[in-house]
Amino acid sequence: MIDDTNDLEYAKLQEINSIDSTVVYFPMVNTFETFEDCFVEVIQYAQKRNVLLANPTIILYVVNIIRTLWSQERRDKNLDLVKDYVEKIYNQIEGIDSSLQKTIKDFENITEQTKSLKNKLRGGRNSIVELAKKIISLIGGTPKKKMDDWINVINSIS
Repeated sequence: MIDDTNDLEYAKLQEINSIDSTVVYFPMVNTFETFEDCFVEVIQYAQKRNVLLANPTIILYVVNIIRTLWSQERRDKNLDLVKDYVEKIYNQIEGIDSSLQKTIKDFENITEQTKSLKNKLRGGRNSIVELAKKIISLIGGTPKKKMDDWINVINSIS
């Protein structure tokens, strides 16, 4: 019976969630007593062929062991899923950090460009405002008054 059960390879069936051994249940409590002197050898023989022998006393232990193994297997699968999710989160954080660093660098470049434009407009002897003031002073008068006059002249021409 042990060899026949082993040959059927129930544990290798694809569509069932099974343990690596096959359990053979003997419904009578005293079944193992019939093995008498060869009990240990029979149990060892069955173990080598991935067959577990159980009677009503032992079956509860076997079921609890199987339940524990399945629970551990579920935890292992969940741990693998958690690992995958953590890796995905890390990759997203890494991408966000990279984008943020690029944005900061771009902002710093924009700030430098803005300072450069400001200096061209008002920052120093050769800025546009200073050059305009020099032109206005050559014409004579205050910059504001002369600018208003120039705007009026330009508007009258248009």
